[in-house]
Amino acid sequence: DQASDAGWGWRDLAFDGTYLYASDSGVIEQIDPATGLATGVTITSPINPARALAYDPATDHFWAANWDSNIYEFDRSGVMVNSFAPVGLSTYGMAWDPFSEGGPFLWLWSQDGPDPLLMASQLDPTTGLLTGVSFLGSGVVGEMAGGAAITDQLVPGYAVFLGANQG
Repeated sequence: DQASDAGWGWRDLAFDGTYLYASDSGVIEQIDPATGLATGVTITSPINPARALAYDPATDHFWAANWDSNIYEFDRSGVMVNSFAPVGLSTYGMAWDPFSEGGPFLWLWSQDGPDPLLMASQLDPTTGLLTGVSFLGSGVVGEMAGGAAITDQLVPGYAVFLGANQG
């Protein structure tokens, strides 16, 4: 159960090492992972809702998009740092990737593969352009992309992309 204000639930989650962050409106809400409840700390979002959300710990910046919107980079005060033109993907999840060679990269989890419509696409966060690296996700017919994350804590020596599906 989610205590989201909109009633239909928070979208993609981001994690800063202490708190989770999610959006169901024009703000990003800070969530205590121990309780699953919003702490009352909010960040003004450049998009309503931030359907796709990622966090870069090196800069303490957030990244957000909503379907094929602009891709936004902003700080904890809600101040926009960068805005990149849409890349033509139905982005519903984002993951910050500090692990891949040549990175860091931003991965977009979208509805753009063949049914079940799941695809991960790598984006260069310095240019806002797709790198050409992508792969299809797995699921069942009718599912859609949900949220995304990348971690190096699951399989020793590897970065693992996690894509949530919904449907």
